Amino acid sequence: MLIDLRIENFRSIKSEEVFSMQSIGKVQEYPDNTINKAGENLLKAALIYGRNSSGKSNLLKAFKAIQYLVDQSRNFEVDRSIPCYEPFRYDLSTKSAPTSFAIQFIAKDGIKYAYEISFTAHEITKENLYFYPNKVKASLYERSPEGIKYGGKLKGPKKEIEQLLYKNQLYLSKVGTSKQEQLRPAYEFLSDYLYVQVSHDSDYDKELLRLIKKIIREEPESLIIKNLIHLLQQIDTGIDTLSYQEQDIRKLVFAEGFPEDLKQPIIEDWQTELQVSRPIYQAGQLLQMIESPLSEESTGTQKFLTVASVILDALSDGSLIVIDELDKSLHSQLTALLIELFLSTENNPYGAQLIFATHDSNLMDSKTFRRDQIWIAEKDAAGSTELYSLGDLKGVRKGIDYEKYYLEGAFGGLPMLNSYNIQLQFPSLKNKEQNA
Repeated sequence: MLIDLRIENFRSIKSEEVFSMQSIGKVQEYPDNTINKAGENLLKAALIYGRNSSGKSNLLKAFKAIQYLVDQSRNFEVDRSIPCYEPFRYDLSTKSAPTSFAIQFIAKDGIKYAYEISFTAHEITKENLYFYPNKVKASLYERSPEGIKYGGKLKGPKKEIEQLLYKNQLYLSKVGTSKQEQLRPAYEFLSDYLYVQVSHDSDYDKELLRLIKKIIREEPESLIIKNLIHLLQQIDTGIDTLSYQEQDIRKLVFAEGFPEDLKQPIIEDWQTELQVSRPIYQAGQLLQMIESPLSEESTGTQKFLTVASVILDALSDGSLIVIDELDKSLHSQLTALLIELFLSTENNPYGAQLIFATHDSNLMDSKTFRRDQIWIAEKDAAGSTELYSLGDLKGVRKGIDYEKYYLEGAFGGLPMLNSYNIQLQFPSLKNKEQNA
């Protein structure tokens, strides 16, 4: 579970900003929206609001950058640039300064970890990993340009990994291909149990649908498929079951010279087609079940299916889900239903967490969320992003109409509009008539 994330000099975030999933002591409402792990009282879900270009997506991209570096930097070639280096551009002092992330979390072994990294365009300048085996902070390793210092509690291979490390690679990333078991819980949390979606496109949704097809083919009785069908039955789509239909791939003909690497995704999409079935009644009696392709369903239904599959997977193993615009193409009530799965004690037994950015003020409900679960991204006069929760603001009482106050500008995070000064230019009507 995530405890907090500190970000400095990354995209629109100049000075250090902290996003925290720790509950605020003075916020007492809805204790079931929190869960206690390793002595930390943590929030199950958080919403992030802000106008366009406020930096809320950049907060989520910081999670993606950490995951990418931990998962992939072991493959970086020597002296190649680090793709995630995107410093704050509007200040000469930051354009070549290191980007820094510090993330605290509780891994699957139930132990709290603190991981810190700083990097420039071509070099990891700092990488420290600490843990709290007995609620007391201890160093596993500390890395600087001068070398790596290992803590006394770190056992197993160390120097072997260090000898294979380039300056643009994370030491923790090398754990993915080594037998350093003591570091594996931290590695797995950041690479396997952190799911980040910061882009919304058809290719991404197709990839998720391919995964659903694969599960239905190989494990039709799996819990994730049963839960998906159950959710579809509960949201008034009329859909009763999910299945798939095999297609004869011999009918699929590619043009001569078609790239081999592009064939496989097309074959996977075409070879099996997801089907939904609906009951047909006559005089109140079930007459038959009619099947139709999922592709004929509404965009909202297809989107719900893909997002729900990710969420159900997270709930099954207690992962951290970070999504930009969870509510895209979904009705507010469907989004609220998915959020409720995380807030529920029964449906979230393993402590999964959801963090997402949204513009839907309808979700800003004081009857559902605590003040410390609602975050605002705002830019200062210099264009730098600031982050704060309603729980951080003075005078915000529990139970007030959050949406009303937010739309009135009391919390910040709204665009500054000046519609009275908008004066568009058009060709004169006389000229248009002459050119007609």
